Amino acid sequence: MRNPKQRAFETLLARREQRGAKLRTEQAAQRAERDAAAAEFAQGEAHAHAKLDAANRYAARVDAMAAGHAAFAIGDYAACRRYRDVLLDEHTLASAQCARLHAALQAKIEQLAATARRIARNDAQIDVVRERIRRLACAAEAAAEDVQDEEIEEGVLARRLAAVRTST
Repeated sequence: MRNPKQRAFETLLARREQRGAKLRTEQAAQRAERDAAAAEFAQGEAHAHAKLDAANRYAARVDAMAAGHAAFAIGDYAACRRYRDVLLDEHTLASAQCARLHAALQAKIEQLAATARRIARNDAQIDVVRERIRRLACAAEAAAEDVQDEEIEEGVLARRLAAVRTST
């Protein structure tokens, strides 16, 4: 037989366990979002590096032309410089996009950490409630045993009194 306090704690435990399941589902979704953000960041970073590498190659080509190491036409030289400048501008844009992607990734990581903390806190509360239910059940069992012992003692005393009355 459960007392109302124990039933209340069992209801609380069921709610905490449901909340834990919801939090774990939320955490799985956040992990997927974090992984997607990390992949997008890595792709953006690779794109920015590719633009910088291409700009460096064109800068080396322009330097070689300016130093007289390679024959060139003025039009080629000007085109290489313009393309290098375009690549540097694209690298700057890609780097800015990379910074935004990194900030988004960090936000996802922080959100995931906050959810992990909420899960840990909920799990700790579940443990506390389970322990409280166990203690209440033990106390109820001890009380039931005490009542049973008293009933047995009363029965024994009643039989003794009846035996004493019948013998006199």
